[in-house]
Amino acid sequence: MRTSTIPLYIIGGIGIIAAITLFIIFQSIFTDPTKLDEDIQTQINAPVTIARDISYGSDNLQTFDLHYRETNTNAPVVLLVHGGSEDEGDKQKVVNRISTYTDIGFIVANTNFRYSEEGFEYDIACALSHLVSIAPVYGGDNSQFLVHGYSLGGVITSRMIYEDTVDWLNNCSSQEPYTIAGYYGESTHFGNLIPEGVDVTISPFGSEIIAPLDYLATQENLYDDVKINRSGMIARDGAINYVDPNDPPALLIVGSEDPKNDEQRQEDFAAVLRASGINAFTHVVNGGDHSLHNEMRPGVTRLIQRFANHIMRGAAFKWQ
Repeated sequence: MRTSTIPLYIIGGIGIIAAITLFIIFQSIFTDPTKLDEDIQTQINAPVTIARDISYGSDNLQTFDLHYRETNTNAPVVLLVHGGSEDEGDKQKVVNRISTYTDIGFIVANTNFRYSEEGFEYDIACALSHLVSIAPVYGGDNSQFLVHGYSLGGVITSRMIYEDTVDWLNNCSSQEPYTIAGYYGESTHFGNLIPEGVDVTISPFGSEIIAPLDYLATQENLYDDVKINRSGMIARDGAINYVDPNDPPALLIVGSEDPKNDEQRQEDFAAVLRASGINAFTHVVNGGDHSLHNEMRPGVTRLIQRFANHIMRGAAFKWQ
């Protein structure tokens, strides 16, 4: 009876392929993109200390709390900017987001800002400039920063970061230049594209398009906007109009049930970033509201940590 045999080199080849496949699967399952090296792990064993109300200007609202560890050494620094309405809000609104960064060894500056024409974006820039001066005192790396803006804080931080034709440090007590390595926008609005020939007017809250009315109507129809029905606000000038290839990469997250923002505006901004060669990662939290207060928050936290490690420490991050 004649039998056939499989050559040993084929069996060996199959074995090697199988071993490689198992290794890749093992890596994808067990490699933690937020895993910290031994030195950082040692640093975060220490408790977090808070230096409260550090002043970066003369107004009572020009202050931030700095969350750090005595063991920090050249730690990445993130500026956290709260949300609110156009005339009120406080850094206490976002304290639940601080541990997202301190858990992976970052230093967090949680800031307030003024609600005036001289405030908003200008104050965020002033806070960053002051951080350049003081971050090393608290064990931080002042060479570049990650900026996290939530809701209104996302609107003003994105415009300040991507709009580079304005001297945001004008009238700041510190004139130290700063570098922004990455931007995270949560539940925010990045403005709409303004075509050539459409005029804008300056208001206490950025710029608003006031004419022509048919353009405003187009914008309302484009987004089927029953959430925000004020034309000037819908078409408000924003970061989307100022992107260039030198701008920082971004992570953008919004909830599917957010009553103030939606994934279409987020995707529009991401598309403009990508068209300029800038990495932009977007994520929609299914069932998430404006504050993303649901069972999906741990997943959001992990995604932010992956992005933060990628931007500030060069860790692997899968862009989708």
